[in-house]
Amino acid sequence: MITDLEFTQDRPGYVALRFASDLSGATFYVYRDGQLLRTTTANHFSCRIDPDTAPVFEVFDDPSTAPAALPRSLLLFWYRSDATDYYRIDQYDGSAWNFVTRIPDDGRSTYLWTSPNQPDGQVAQFRIVPVGTNGNEGTPTTIARLIVAHPLPPQVSYSYDAGTGKVTIG
Repeated sequence: MITDLEFTQDRPGYVALRFASDLSGATFYVYRDGQLLRTTTANHFSCRIDPDTAPVFEVFDDPSTAPAALPRSLLLFWYRSDATDYYRIDQYDGSAWNFVTRIPDDGRSTYLWTSPNQPDGQVAQFRIVPVGTNGNEGTPTTIARLIVAHPLPPQVSYSYDAGTGKVTIG
C-alpha cells in the first residue's frame, strides 16, 4: 500500500511526486488523469504540466488497484475562421456563459484546446466564439458532453437451459 505521497513544484512548469510503499521492492504505477504514465521502482517522478490545467495524479504499488477511470476533460478542435483575431472559450455553468480562456489566431488552419477536468456525471458545456479583428463576434460553436470518468460496470444477466444447453444473455 502507498504509505506516503507528496506533490511539489519541481521547477516552473513541472511537478515532482515522491511516494513510498509498505511493500519491499515495490514497483510503482504512476497515473495522470487515469492514464498510465510510468512504471518504475524509483520512489519519485517529475512531470511537465501545461498552464491552466489541473491534472489528477495517482500512484499505486499494486497493478490490480489501478484506476478504471476515463479522462474528465474535453478536447476541443476547430478550424480557423477568416479575419479572426482570437477565439474565446466560454463554459456554461447552468445559468450563464463564463469566460475561460482566449486563444490568439496565429494563422494555423486548426486549433486544439483541452478543458480543465470536469465533474464526473455532469454535462460540461463549452463554446468557441471567433472574435474578429474589428472586435465583432462570429457565430459560436457549442459543445456539450456528459462526463463519465468512472463508468458503471455493465449489468449482465444470463440464464442456462439444461435441456437445450443454451445460454441466454440479456
